[in-house]
Amino acid sequence: MRLKTWLNVLAALGLGLVMAIPGTAENAAGVWPVAGLSGVPSRIIDGAHLNIPFVTVLGGAAYTHVVVTVRSIVGVAGGLQTLAEDQYNPATGQLTIPAVFAYGKVYTNVVVTVGTVVSFGS
Repeated sequence: MRLKTWLNVLAALGLGLVMAIPGTAENAAGVWPVAGLSGVPSRIIDGAHLNIPFVTVLGGAAYTHVVVTVRSIVGVAGGLQTLAEDQYNPATGQLTIPAVFAYGKVYTNVVVTVGTVVSFGS
């Protein structure tokens, strides 16, 4: 089945906001990965929260399994990814995302302003 068809089926089932990684529980549940992207895309998990697998804070540490709210979308450049991983700039409050899976589509080179940090792993 073509990817677009799968995304439509997943969206109809309420699963279209999830990005799966091969070999994970999400993939076993029938959610398919998006091909052609380097790294693991961030993803909107419930319409209000952005789940970030890995983010680097400029001039600081790196964190995994970060969940944030988005205050605003600064821009979506599209095209080929210009970064390998999400980067947060604490001086501007902006998060640069190489690829995000949201509402059944993949968007590349996205910049958002972070609202609040809901949780993070390490």
